[in-house]
Parts: sequence; C-alpha cells; structure tokens
Amino acid sequence: MAGIRPSALFVLMLAAGMSAPLLAHEGHDQVTVEKSAVALPGSRYAWVTSPATTAAEQDERVSTPQFREKMQAALDAELKAKGYQLVGASEADVLIAYRAGVRDVQQPVVHDYGSADTRQASLECTSDGCSQLVTRNGNGEPVLKVKSSDEIQAGLMVEVIDRTSLRVVWRAMDEGTAKANRASRVSLDRVAREILVELPRAPATP
Repeated sequence: MAGIRPSALFVLMLAAGMSAPLLAHEGHDQVTVEKSAVALPGSRYAWVTSPATTAAEQDERVSTPQFREKMQAALDAELKAKGYQLVGASEADVLIAYRAGVRDVQQPVVHDYGSADTRQASLECTSDGCSQLVTRNGNGEPVLKVKSSDEIQAGLMVEVIDRTSLRVVWRAMDEGTAKANRASRVSLDRVAREILVELPRAPATP
C-alpha cells in the first residue's frame, strides 16, 4: 500500500453503529478524495491486510481484531451496495486496503483580547489588550500562563489498487478532530458511507 501522510492519519474515532467504539466526534471532519476515478478495472475485489506501523494505528481504540472486523464489515456493506463483489485474491480485479489511526493531543488555546505591542504584552493586561503568554500570580509577579484544549484526532484511509499492475486507482482520506470532552460516538456504517461516497459504482458485468 502506498505511504500515508503522518498528519493525515486522524479523524473520527470510529465507534460502531454495530457497536465497536471507534472515535467520538463533535468537531471538524473532512473526507478528501486524493485520487479519483471515473470507473474501476472491475467489480470483484479482495482485501489486503495493512499492518499497523505507527503509534496512531497501534492505538487500542482502532487496532483490536473486533474493531477491524467491524470496520471492514461496514466497508463491505457499502461496497456491496455499489455493486462490488468480495472474492478471493486470485479472482479479484482490484485489491482494497485501509488504515485507521487515532491519537490524543493538546492544542494551545489563544484568545484575541485586542491589540498590544510586545512591551505591553509582557505584563498581561493593559488598556490595549491582554497577553496570551503571561499573567500575574498571587504575589503580583508575572508568570507564564498555559491554556490548552484536549482533542482527539483520528483518520481513515482507503485505497483501491489494480491487482495486475498494483497501481493505485482510487484513494480517499477521512480526517478530523473532536474535543475530548465533547466527543460522541459515530457509527462505522456512516464512516464507510462517507469515505466511499465518491467511489464509482461497479462496472456492469458483461
């Protein structure tokens, strides 16, 4: 399977509508088709197992056999609805692989309180604004202030590969961010539907 951007391995910690927690979501998410196609080489497909190679992929929220089975089942159902048929690798027209990852991150929080030059900002609040970095402690001394937001980043990538040439013919990435304290479960069925929405329908069988 072709390489994946490290920053792209994040979005929707998928929990299953069939019930296997995958990620929670109440925030930004986006599906990007990185390689589009008008049609695929055929309607028969087989899965290629993708080993977990990064810490995000090895996170237990997306690395358990139970999660992987439910994620693949959700993708299978969506592929079937588009006319594709799951077969053995030797019979397949295309191979399909996916990678999922999730991680917890802290992002600095910045609020715009108004304009302030460097000299004013070093002492927190003035009539022109407040420092993003400095506040006063109980003794009135300037000290560094740290504000951050806990977030969950997760992602799912799906690739369709021509079995004969091993050339990638279609690829999509679903990535996003959710506030850790506002995350809500999302069904894997929905995730599969959204990431495969632009996959062309299977070509008609002669």
